[in-house]
Amino acid sequence: MWLMTTRGFYSVVAHRTLPAEVLVRTRTRADLEALEELIGPIDIFATPRADYPWRAVVSRERWSAAAVLLTAEIDYEDFKTAVAERQGDAREAVYHDVWMTLRRGLPGSAAPAAAPERAGPPPERFPGTPAERSCAAG
Repeated sequence: MWLMTTRGFYSVVAHRTLPAEVLVRTRTRADLEALEELIGPIDIFATPRADYPWRAVVSRERWSAAAVLLTAEIDYEDFKTAVAERQGDAREAVYHDVWMTLRRGLPGSAAPAAAPERAGPPPERFPGTPAERSCAAG
C-alpha cells in the first residue's frame, strides 16, 4: 500500500516473517517521525542500500489505528495545497508529479473533453447533516 498524506509518504507491506506486523517504509526519517507523533514510539531503523532507506515494524493493529487517525486529520479541501502548507513546496511538487503521472497513465483517468450540461444550479456538495443525508437515502 502506498499512502500519501500531509504527514508523509508511506509504503506499507506485509512483514516477511511476522504475520501480525507490517513493515512501514519511507524515503525520509521525518516521515516515520511524523507517524510516531501520531501513534506513539516506534523503532525506526535505517536500511541505506534499500529503495526505502527508513523503516519501522508496526503491528497491524497500530497501523490500522494510524490509518484511522490520518483519516480523522483530513481538514482540507485540496490535498496538494495542504501538503505545501504542512510539508513545503518541494514535497508538494513530488506529490503533484505522482498525481500527474497517474492522471496520464491510467486508462479513463483523463478529464472528459467537455463536461455535460447541467440543468439548473449545481447541487450542494454535501447537503444537510450526515443524519439528514442518511434519512433521505433510507
